[in-house]
Amino acid sequence: MKPGDITVIPEDIKDLARWAVRQYNKEHRTSLTFEKVDSWTQQEVPHGIQYDITLEVDNGGVTFKYKATVSKELVHFNRIPTNA
Repeated sequence: MKPGDITVIPEDIKDLARWAVRQYNKEHRTSLTFEKVDSWTQQEVPHGIQYDITLEVDNGGVTFKYKATVSKELVHFNRIPTNA
């Protein structure tokens, strides 16, 4: 990627970032407001996918950068036996 290239952030990544801000607000009794995703990466981990998201939030008119790490676990993935 070259400087000036535009990166389109997928909606599901924005949704994860919004969710992370809501969770942070609940746990820390704050009222940060999600503004945008700056960048993100994903990697496979033993039981799912981990997303590292750099995002911007508003806190009383001041913008801050945060990093959220969100793991989406693979739940109940089992082989179905076939009748022989």
